[in-house]
Amino acid sequence: MKKSLILAFSLLMGVACTNDSSTSKKTSKASYLQQEMVVYKNPSCGCCTKWVDHMREYGFKLTEKPIDNLSEMKDSLGVPQDKRSCHTAVMGEFVFEGHVPAASIKKFLEDENREKGLVVPDMPMGSPGMEYGKHKEKFYVYSFDSTGHTKIFERY
Repeated sequence: MKKSLILAFSLLMGVACTNDSSTSKKTSKASYLQQEMVVYKNPSCGCCTKWVDHMREYGFKLTEKPIDNLSEMKDSLGVPQDKRSCHTAVMGEFVFEGHVPAASIKKFLEDENREKGLVVPDMPMGSPGMEYGKHKEKFYVYSFDSTGHTKIFERY
């Protein structure tokens, strides 16, 4: 009887610990909105500033840092050469290149199997910051890993 009580108590404690762990995962998922994202851009780029505005509308905290050596910055962060765009955003260990929609970034940050970052190559018309009336091009958001390997994350 005593062994059964000890076993039952141990199982209950294990469940309690598991529940606490999953609660902390949920908290950490939501905490990304508390982290600052730094956006490196060309000093004269207007579409980058529009993208920053888009991100702020979705609750992200951003700081713009105009720099002249964007290519060097992108190289150091491992942004894939063939998928680059006009600005690069960094949040902690993650990198977001180009006009990535805020909804894609939120989805990425909430995914426990996330990679190094997301990228929208070039500057597709109709992507956040690149609005032009009702004209919208179809575009892809790619995820990329630390080796620069990319795969489609979402389609717009």
